[in-house]
Amino acid sequence: MLLEPYFCFLIQCMMFHNPYKFVNALIGEGVREAGENEFGYVVSIRRTSTLEIPIQRLHRCTATLISKQDVITAEHCLRNMLPTAFKIMIGSNDLTRSIETFPLFLITYNDWASNQRIRTEFRINDIAFVKIIGNIPNNVPTAMLGNAPNSIFYGMNVQVAGWGKLSDNMIPRILHTVTLTLISKDECENRIRDFSGITLNVYEKQFCTFAEPYGLLNNGDSGGPVLLFDNIIGVNNGLMPDIDNKSHPEQLKTIYPLDSGYNFANAMVGSNIRNARPNEFPFVISIMTYYPNDDRPADEVHRCTGTLISAQDALTSYHCLHSLTVLDFRLIIGSNDLRQGVMYRALWWWGYNEWAASKNIETEFRQNDIAFIKIYGNVPGNMAYPRIRNIAPTRLFGKKVVTASWGKMGNTTTSRMLQTARLTIISNEECMNRIEVLHGSRLMVHSRRLCSIAEPYVLVLGGDSGGPLLYNDMLVAVNHGTCPQLPELYHPDQVNIHCGIQYYKNFILDVKDNSHTEFS
Repeated sequence: MLLEPYFCFLIQCMMFHNPYKFVNALIGEGVREAGENEFGYVVSIRRTSTLEIPIQRLHRCTATLISKQDVITAEHCLRNMLPTAFKIMIGSNDLTRSIETFPLFLITYNDWASNQRIRTEFRINDIAFVKIIGNIPNNVPTAMLGNAPNSIFYGMNVQVAGWGKLSDNMIPRILHTVTLTLISKDECENRIRDFSGITLNVYEKQFCTFAEPYGLLNNGDSGGPVLLFDNIIGVNNGLMPDIDNKSHPEQLKTIYPLDSGYNFANAMVGSNIRNARPNEFPFVISIMTYYPNDDRPADEVHRCTGTLISAQDALTSYHCLHSLTVLDFRLIIGSNDLRQGVMYRALWWWGYNEWAASKNIETEFRQNDIAFIKIYGNVPGNMAYPRIRNIAPTRLFGKKVVTASWGKMGNTTTSRMLQTARLTIISNEECMNRIEVLHGSRLMVHSRRLCSIAEPYVLVLGGDSGGPLLYNDMLVAVNHGTCPQLPELYHPDQVNIHCGIQYYKNFILDVKDNSHTEFS
């Protein structure tokens, strides 16, 4: 990741301290128990007690792992608490099977701003950050921080997850989740006014959500994540307006949005893009979210792009598959038109970190955004797969490269047809200089990453993630995102960031050439 997770404190949020109540539990008709391997980065904040109290009763709030040592949650969950007063429970959706970890320190946005001598825009900012003592196990996933202006999310479906009191006032043992829809500031204010007769101002830095059938947050869900394509974009905060009843279907959920240093790739944006020709990139594939008994067309559930490197093997970005099992996605292969391709299943998939752990290799970096997919069965045909060669990144500086992918266009609709564009690789030094001009500070871009630009500009923005970067029919990188993060969704001077193949060549060739039976 280009920026450390601590940048989540650069947001300035406001929460309503009178007209609403903090969240207690997921309540509603659309709520379900999370799957065993779903939301592995969602954790429980549990009160410390020397008494023999049932585990569920010690649960206080929900939180999210954003690195092997770092957790974010709602500030009001930990208000006036010392690190010795709570534990972070990780590793399982079942509260009775989770692993204890202990906080080293906690800091709120207001405390951080005071330390940095930054004047806060709002008195109450409901975000807190917890540092864990030591590192969590490698098999426990972490969430990625998403980024975009709030307005781009309006109308989108998001997922929230948490442990919280159910309608019988009991804390559930198993993590619960529900799908909600983000609504605009104006719609949020109108719904509150129509329901309660109260006129409240919703700040631009807050999200509002609702669901039909209704799904409401309740105590214990505070601090849990708001997820879009498995990227965390906000933290659960409360219900509006506050009413005498415990919950009401017309209440709205308020959420604190998060920012990070870059955007995950969503779609190619710019003026130098065209539809791919038939058979131009037969090895480029779509990774789609799979919902049983769902007949939506593939372009509506397209998640990321990938690249075939053999009849049974594909590469993509790790963040595309983060926390998914092979049951949660499918591969669309064989056509530039997402609605004309053939659906395949994955047999298993591995990330670099999992491979390194199996080889007792110490990873140099915490985040390695590359994943290997083994396909169930063989893809028919005699296509020419892109070659993987040992080419040093410095030899690519100044070279013209090509990328191809499906992604969300400016109106957030996924392109049904495969799109392609030409880019130019720039040196990492020039990349850092360009980022510094836009961001105002210098960010390190490691040599394992490649940076690209185009004139006229082309940006790879979600559904483009995992797509190939090609040089003379060689696969040299996998699309990662854009940098730096800016208030606007995209800017012509942003740079594209790609995960270079050379650094991960041993991982790719070892997994490809050897028989791995591990299922993810």
